[in-house]
Amino acid sequence: MVNSVKIQVTNTLEDKLEQLQEQIEQDKREAVRQRAITALKYSFPFVDTGAYMTSWSISTGRGRPRGKSSRGRPKMDAAAAFQESLTNIDTDIAKLDMSKEEFTLRNGAPHEPYVEKKHKVFARLRGGS
Repeated sequence: MVNSVKIQVTNTLEDKLEQLQEQIEQDKREAVRQRAITALKYSFPFVDTGAYMTSWSISTGRGRPRGKSSRGRPKMDAAAAFQESLTNIDTDIAKLDMSKEEFTLRNGAPHEPYVEKKHKVFARLRGGS
Protein backbone atom coordinates (compact mmCIF):
# COMPACT_ATOMS: atom_id res chain seq x y z
CA MET A 1 0.00 0.00 0.00
CA VAL A 2 1.26 3.46 -0.96
CA ASN A 3 0.86 6.27 1.51
CA SER A 4 -0.47 9.54 0.13
CA VAL A 5 -1.46 12.95 1.33
CA LYS A 6 -3.87 15.18 -0.50
CA ILE A 7 -2.73 18.73 -0.90
CA GLN A 8 -5.40 21.34 -1.29
CA VAL A 9 -4.39 24.71 -2.67
CA THR A 10 -6.80 27.54 -2.15
CA ASN A 11 -7.05 30.60 -4.29
CA THR A 12 -6.36 32.83 -1.32
CA LEU A 13 -3.73 34.91 -3.07
CA GLU A 14 -5.85 35.22 -6.19
CA ASP A 15 -8.87 36.13 -4.07
CA LYS A 16 -6.88 38.80 -2.26
CA LEU A 17 -5.60 40.22 -5.54
CA GLU A 18 -9.15 40.34 -6.89
CA GLN A 19 -10.33 42.12 -3.73
CA LEU A 20 -7.43 44.56 -4.01
CA GLN A 21 -8.28 45.28 -7.65
CA GLU A 22 -11.91 45.91 -6.71
CA GLN A 23 -10.80 48.30 -3.96
CA ILE A 24 -8.51 50.15 -6.37
CA GLU A 25 -11.41 50.52 -8.81
CA GLN A 26 -13.68 51.85 -6.06
CA ASP A 27 -10.99 54.30 -4.94
CA LYS A 28 -10.48 55.53 -8.51
CA ARG A 29 -14.23 56.01 -8.98
CA GLU A 30 -14.41 57.96 -5.72
CA ALA A 31 -11.43 60.16 -6.69
CA VAL A 32 -13.09 60.98 -10.03
CA ARG A 33 -16.39 61.66 -8.25
CA GLN A 34 -14.76 64.01 -5.75
CA ARG A 35 -13.11 65.99 -8.55
CA ALA A 36 -16.48 66.31 -10.28
CA ILE A 37 -18.14 67.39 -7.03
CA THR A 38 -15.52 70.13 -6.77
CA ALA A 39 -16.55 71.35 -10.24
CA LEU A 40 -20.20 71.33 -9.15
CA LYS A 41 -19.37 73.28 -6.00
CA TYR A 42 -17.47 75.87 -8.05
CA SER A 43 -20.59 76.15 -10.25
CA PHE A 44 -23.04 76.44 -7.36
CA PRO A 45 -22.83 80.19 -6.55
CA PHE A 46 -23.97 81.40 -9.95
CA VAL A 47 -26.74 78.94 -10.84
CA ASP A 48 -29.51 80.67 -12.77
CA THR A 49 -31.26 78.12 -14.98
CA GLY A 50 -29.09 75.14 -14.00
CA ALA A 51 -27.98 74.63 -17.60
CA TYR A 52 -24.26 75.11 -16.90
CA MET A 53 -24.20 72.95 -13.79
CA THR A 54 -26.19 70.12 -15.38
CA SER A 55 -23.89 70.14 -18.42
CA TRP A 56 -20.93 68.53 -16.60
CA SER A 57 -19.94 65.09 -17.86
CA ILE A 58 -17.09 62.62 -17.39
CA SER A 59 -15.72 60.29 -20.02
CA THR A 60 -12.56 58.68 -21.27
CA GLY A 61 -12.36 61.43 -23.88
CA ARG A 62 -14.67 59.95 -26.48
CA GLY A 63 -18.22 60.88 -27.21
CA ARG A 64 -20.19 64.04 -27.06
CA PRO A 65 -20.21 66.00 -23.81
CA ARG A 66 -23.48 66.71 -22.08
CA GLY A 67 -24.58 70.23 -22.93
CA LYS A 68 -27.68 72.18 -22.12
CA SER A 69 -28.53 75.67 -23.25
CA SER A 70 -29.83 78.23 -20.81
CA ARG A 71 -31.89 79.89 -23.54
CA GLY A 72 -35.58 79.70 -22.72
CA ARG A 73 -35.08 77.63 -19.57
CA PRO A 74 -36.86 78.64 -16.39
CA LYS A 75 -34.91 79.50 -13.26
CA MET A 76 -33.71 76.49 -11.31
CA ASP A 77 -32.88 76.19 -7.64
CA ALA A 78 -29.11 75.64 -7.14
CA ALA A 79 -29.67 72.67 -4.84
CA ALA A 80 -31.92 70.97 -7.41
CA ALA A 81 -29.37 71.64 -10.16
CA PHE A 82 -26.63 70.20 -7.94
CA GLN A 83 -28.65 67.04 -7.28
CA GLU A 84 -29.49 66.52 -10.96
CA SER A 85 -25.84 67.10 -11.86
CA LEU A 86 -24.62 64.64 -9.26
CA THR A 87 -27.01 62.00 -10.60
CA ASN A 88 -25.64 62.62 -14.11
CA ILE A 89 -22.04 62.39 -12.87
CA ASP A 90 -22.73 59.16 -10.97
CA THR A 91 -24.25 57.68 -14.14
CA ASP A 92 -21.18 58.71 -16.12
CA ILE A 93 -18.79 57.26 -13.52
CA ALA A 94 -20.65 53.94 -13.46
CA LYS A 95 -19.98 53.61 -17.21
CA LEU A 96 -16.24 54.40 -17.03
CA ASP A 97 -13.64 51.83 -17.92
CA MET A 98 -11.55 51.97 -14.75
CA SER A 99 -8.61 50.27 -16.41
CA LYS A 100 -7.91 53.68 -17.96
CA GLU A 101 -5.65 56.10 -16.17
CA GLU A 102 -7.14 59.33 -17.44
CA PHE A 103 -10.66 60.66 -17.59
CA THR A 104 -12.06 63.89 -19.00
CA LEU A 105 -14.31 66.22 -17.04
CA ARG A 106 -16.11 68.51 -19.47
CA ASN A 107 -18.83 71.06 -19.55
CA GLY A 108 -20.68 71.11 -22.84
CA ALA A 109 -22.98 74.06 -22.14
CA PRO A 110 -22.99 76.40 -25.16
CA HIS A 111 -22.35 79.34 -22.82
CA GLU A 112 -19.41 77.64 -21.06
CA PRO A 113 -16.80 80.05 -22.53
CA TYR A 114 -18.68 83.02 -21.06
CA VAL A 115 -19.00 81.33 -17.68
CA GLU A 116 -15.29 80.49 -17.73
CA LYS A 117 -14.34 84.04 -18.60
CA LYS A 118 -16.36 85.41 -15.70
CA HIS A 119 -16.04 82.67 -13.03
CA LYS A 120 -12.82 80.80 -13.98
CA VAL A 121 -14.22 77.36 -13.07
CA PHE A 122 -11.71 75.39 -15.17
CA ALA A 123 -8.85 77.62 -14.09
CA ARG A 124 -9.73 76.87 -10.48
CA LEU A 125 -10.01 73.15 -11.21
CA ARG A 126 -6.55 73.21 -12.76
CA GLY A 127 -5.20 74.87 -9.65
CA GLY A 128 -5.29 78.50 -10.76
CA SER A 129 -6.94 81.27 -8.81
